[in-house]
Amino acid sequence: MRYIKLVEGVVGGFMPATHQLRVGLHQSTADAPAHLHVERHTGGKEYTTATATVPAAEAHALLDRVASLVDSLPIESTPGASDDLYERNTRLAVGHVADIKDDVDSIARAWFCDRDRDMLQRGGLEEVKVWQNVPPTACQRGPNKIVPTDAQRQAFDEAVAAVISVVDKYAPAPAEDA
Repeated sequence: MRYIKLVEGVVGGFMPATHQLRVGLHQSTADAPAHLHVERHTGGKEYTTATATVPAAEAHALLDRVASLVDSLPIESTPGASDDLYERNTRLAVGHVADIKDDVDSIARAWFCDRDRDMLQRGGLEEVKVWQNVPPTACQRGPNKIVPTDAQRQAFDEAVAAVISVVDKYAPAPAEDA
């Protein structure tokens, strides 16, 4: 199984961050449609939830594209405690899991846990590869030892934009009341 997790609104301070958008997309095989789960902040502690199915070819292309964009990008030198490396207030994870032994609902719950690897392994899964940036989520932070180049920042932005375009296409935000 391959997956993407994107969370916007992750940088916290004295108070925890308020996630504005949470996206999980997972595809069990290259020829299977992908499951898309989207949560949008609507105020206070409220979120709207949308789910959708993304056609197999499009999901596979998205997973390939995002993985190729981020594969060689640096991550925070101290994940979760360093400055936001890409200065986008966004967390992005792209991974591949060796075996799926649990039901889809259990796997979907893992997308929004900050301990993705632990949750996946408890569910009987072995993670093969993951790329993940982890901007600061609390008031403890420090400078990164690595500074991304403009080209690396652009690649990160392209990866995020690719995910958002699929979200907008298959699970668009509800229309505002007039």
